[in-house]
Amino acid sequence: MVHAFRAVFGAYALACLLVVLWPTPVDRPAARQLDAVIALAQRVGFEVVTYARIEVAANVVMFALLAAFAVLALPRLRWWIVPVLCAGLSGSIELVQFLFIEARFASVMDVAANGIGGALGTAVAIVGRRGIGGPGAPAAASIDTAARPADTAPADTAPADTRPAETAPAAPGPIHPRPAETESGRPVTTQICAPVLAFGALLAAVTRRRLDRARRCALCGRQTGTPVATYGSYRFCSTSHAGEWHQYSVM
Repeated sequence: MVHAFRAVFGAYALACLLVVLWPTPVDRPAARQLDAVIALAQRVGFEVVTYARIEVAANVVMFALLAAFAVLALPRLRWWIVPVLCAGLSGSIELVQFLFIEARFASVMDVAANGIGGALGTAVAIVGRRGIGGPGAPAAASIDTAARPADTAPADTAPADTRPAETAPAAPGPIHPRPAETESGRPVTTQICAPVLAFGALLAAVTRRRLDRARRCALCGRQTGTPVATYGSYRFCSTSHAGEWHQYSVM
């Protein structure tokens, strides 16, 4: 059963990575149909149905299923690690979208929704796993304890002096020296700080380049300064360019 959950978890995790790291929003091809459904729902009387709420609900459901499959596929993993990993993974995904994928919109709300989904999925999976595996656990334990005395009976009849005297522990001494503890902590600190500083410099350079791009018109690339029109994180030097870009994006 665990192998089946691991296969499902691997396939679903790969699908989630494709969705969140796709160069363009995955719902862009169906943007018109989605807008029509939202307009119809609001016309009927469901004013609470908006695109933002649908997006939040989709993020919660996606990470809830991911966390549930992770708990079922990795039963030895501590339960609190899964929601923490989901929150960290969500933050990393939003950072990658902000730095490297211009057509995607990074949002703190997505991180919160994914974290809530990870916690809910973990709780549901733990309850379901206990409900499935609970009745079989006492029976297995009783069989194991019943068979244990028969297995250990021959060991109790063994003579007590079978252990040779040569196996006595030797005198204490520097058997396992640890040079790293006796030396200065400077080399260790350098080895740890150097990759962190390199990653920080790379992140700063990429962020600066992304911010420089954010000051330009998304359609013509002209420096905008104060944008005339905006759409999400994109800026435009004129309303006509904003309309052309929006029309092209929903096609």
